[in-house]
Amino acid sequence: MVNGFTSKRFIENGQDSGSGIANVKWVRSVAPQRNITVRQVLNSAVMANGNHNGITDDVIDPIQCAHCDPRITVLSGQWDDDPGWSDTDFDNKNNHSLIIRVDFGDSSFLFDGDLEESGIGNVLTFYRNGSAHASLLHADVYHVGHHGSNNATTRPFLEEITPVIAVISVGRWDYGKGSNSPFTTWAYGHPRTATLDLLAGTIQGQRSDPVFPKAATKSKTFLQRAVRKKIYATAWDGNVKIRATLHKDFTVTRNN
Repeated sequence: MVNGFTSKRFIENGQDSGSGIANVKWVRSVAPQRNITVRQVLNSAVMANGNHNGITDDVIDPIQCAHCDPRITVLSGQWDDDPGWSDTDFDNKNNHSLIIRVDFGDSSFLFDGDLEESGIGNVLTFYRNGSAHASLLHADVYHVGHHGSNNATTRPFLEEITPVIAVISVGRWDYGKGSNSPFTTWAYGHPRTATLDLLAGTIQGQRSDPVFPKAATKSKTFLQRAVRKKIYATAWDGNVKIRATLHKDFTVTRNN
């Protein structure tokens, strides 16, 4: 992405190990000569002094428009202090994913990376205790966590978000089938039928064209199912583009 686009900002959680860290370290190394500003976000800064409004500044949100200025806010970053999890949960890099909220007029988007159940639980608890929690976790469009895995979407989280549209970034169901790699759609079993069921139980609107893709009941086990609600995925819709107006009108286009 950095090679393909002119990147001026790189917002990350500051970790130095884990899957994909080689790419992160590369961006850090080329940032000075490419004039990229790197911002590492820790929860000690996001939640300092009981702040329940997330964190933003000219680095996180450098976009300024006169009549339709979007707002970009980070709601969670790396947990530099253990919030009381087990050692396994704290060592799980996914639980330190950034949560990013984008507001465009009355339209809103929520991205929570690969955040898993422990991270979700703490974020819910923190923002529910703040007066602004409803406006921060409620979003029209939800980029579904961790490729639709069964440990990254929970009913309480969806009840707080109340999305109108969900988008899953995920490979085709048979990607990796026949290989020994553990890092594939096939090996992980993404997306899970349980996640699709939770999304379908929350989202009210119907797709104009029901689809019948395969989803996983567990690793390496996929069954065909119907998707009638406004749940879109790169696995069966190809590139998914969502265009929002300032007044909550959304247009979804796909290239499959």
